[in-house]
Amino acid sequence: LAYRDGNGKTRNARYMVTRNLSGNFFSFDLDVYAKYEPVVVVGIDYESNLFRVQPFLYFTRRQYSWKKYEPTGMSVRPLGAFLYFRKPPPKELTPKFGLIASLKLESITFTPKNPLASLEGLSPSLKSTLTSGDGGCIYCHKLGGVGGRMHHLAAIGASPQPGYALPLRSYSRDVMHNFLYDQERVARMFGVTPNFVSAAQAKELAEFLSEPN
Repeated sequence: LAYRDGNGKTRNARYMVTRNLSGNFFSFDLDVYAKYEPVVVVGIDYESNLFRVQPFLYFTRRQYSWKKYEPTGMSVRPLGAFLYFRKPPPKELTPKFGLIASLKLESITFTPKNPLASLEGLSPSLKSTLTSGDGGCIYCHKLGGVGGRMHHLAAIGASPQPGYALPLRSYSRDVMHNFLYDQERVARMFGVTPNFVSAAQAKELAEFLSEPN
């Protein structure tokens, strides 16, 4: 908050947006989150460059589910600077850690306008599917001009690997159907853990995405 208010253009801005090195997006309403005392951790003990800390290395087996087998090179999820709350927020407000790690200075912006305003007219259940802190769709994909563009990072140099999380409405109906209703098989194709949605969530999201913009 001191960082926000130290700039006259962002002083008292209500919303904070983070975009990490992997292309993940997250939006915080500071009227809600400020009381949990958010800080950015840039070093731990002797380590002053947290991007050197690499929790794990991995390969993905392909770039897109509808294309032929095209493995990427070795990828990494570096820790990097990360957002931390001195007072832990409740579970429903706690974002998945990977979304708020690997931050750089330019990863953090402030705005007086709600970045999620375009989603306000959606049903509570659909909005929850899209914005759940544990893995909502828009933290990797764009919808209505808001959201992320997640990608994997090369183990050497941390440059983006081929294969991006595309805007949700850009996927064909067949691809989206497979992703929503055959999640374990699609995840195995990539060699990753599925991000499960319930049958009811899948049905509502599929019907929403099939509607005209």
